[in-house]
Amino acid sequence: MIIRNIAVIVLALLCLMAAPSPGWAAYMELSATAKKALDATAHRAGPSTANRINTLYNDFLASQKQEQNWDSRIKTLSSANTKAEAALRRDIRNVDAAKLQRLQLQLTQTKERYKPLLDQYTALNKQIKVARKLKNKDLNALLAMQADMMKTAVQIARQDIRTKEAALRAAKTEANKKIKAMREELNGIRPLDQQIKTLKQAASAANKQIPPSWKSLNQQARKDDASGAVASLSTLLTLSRQIVGHKQEIHKLEGRIADLIRSVRQRLASNR
Repeated sequence: MIIRNIAVIVLALLCLMAAPSPGWAAYMELSATAKKALDATAHRAGPSTANRINTLYNDFLASQKQEQNWDSRIKTLSSANTKAEAALRRDIRNVDAAKLQRLQLQLTQTKERYKPLLDQYTALNKQIKVARKLKNKDLNALLAMQADMMKTAVQIARQDIRTKEAALRAAKTEANKKIKAMREELNGIRPLDQQIKTLKQAASAANKQIPPSWKSLNQQARKDDASGAVASLSTLLTLSRQIVGHKQEIHKLEGRIADLIRSVRQRLASNR
């Protein structure tokens, strides 16, 4: 009797070691000792129940492998999306940057080219005002004549500057319009991110329900409770399949995010 009690205690400790801590999402599989106890319980329950227990257990293991597969695929795609979105947002900020830089340079060079002429014309007009105050008709006439001779050139210079300023303003407006449109399209990621967050919460909630059922399965195998083992395995399989379903949907949403990023990237390329 003492030896039997010691064996039961050892088996219980091994089963508890096989059970994961709450919230552990790693692959769960019965230890050899716990699996032997479950097989013995199933065998004593008869062929039909034994087949049911084995099928449920194997399906649960297979479902967990699916979970791991989806985790890997989600991680890869999510990481790629995060990097691609960050790079795209940086590139969007630089839409038409080369064009704007060229137009700005043209404007700056034009202003510098005309600066001596415009400065001279401004100084001449100041001299005319002074001459008028001095009531020096001859000087005033001479300065006015010089001003008239420069007037056409000054008008051409000012118009050239205004034209280039207008071209730069129009280019900035167009660039801002493109940037806004692409950012708005890219912001379509946010609702998808929220859906992913909701699905992750649902998967986490289901995952938190697994440890109690897993613990029960170990106890039921130990206590020769075949019907209880069937119930626990059914619960474990249902929860695992729910998690797989959530992760499949998460992967689909990550795929939609990838498509959206690709669409905006193509739009950006067409604007260059």
